[in-house]
Amino acid sequence: MQHKQLSLLPTGTGKEDTQTFWEKLSSIEGTRERLKYLLAADLSFSGEPTGYASHNLHAFAAKFPPQLPRLFIKGLTRPGDI
Repeated sequence: MQHKQLSLLPTGTGKEDTQTFWEKLSSIEGTRERLKYLLAADLSFSGEPTGYASHNLHAFAAKFPPQLPRLFIKGLTRPGDI
């Protein structure tokens, strides 16, 4: 099953696409299926701010943009999960 590449953070006129993405994701049952859907999305976050909080404190090649862990936490957990 192919998924359309979406910007996962609201940018300009993409708000409807972002909302649709999260609505679709929340309707998917099972962690494995939600993970597949997340991995099929655009995970580049190019143009998004990455230097806030402590993210510029120590730069190294393998660091994650802060949006990436947020995306997976939001996408793979439900309210009340521990």
